[in-house]
Amino acid sequence: MAFLERTFAFLLTPADPALGDPSDGDRLVQRWCWYSLDDVTYPTGRLFDPQNGTEVGEGWIRIVAQW
Repeated sequence: MAFLERTFAFLLTPADPALGDPSDGDRLVQRWCWYSLDDVTYPTGRLFDPQNGTEVGEGWIRIVAQW
């Protein structure tokens, strides 16, 4: 969970007026994707579990709701 939070904070932070997009505060990252939606190979990063939910998925919902 902490990794997801730190990753999202990092992706939202970098900005540069020479390189970034002026329409969104000169941010350097406009889009990204969290890969492990439901890949059992990486169970600690799963965003989705139809039976039980996941801590990472709940964290993702909280972070995205703030935008």
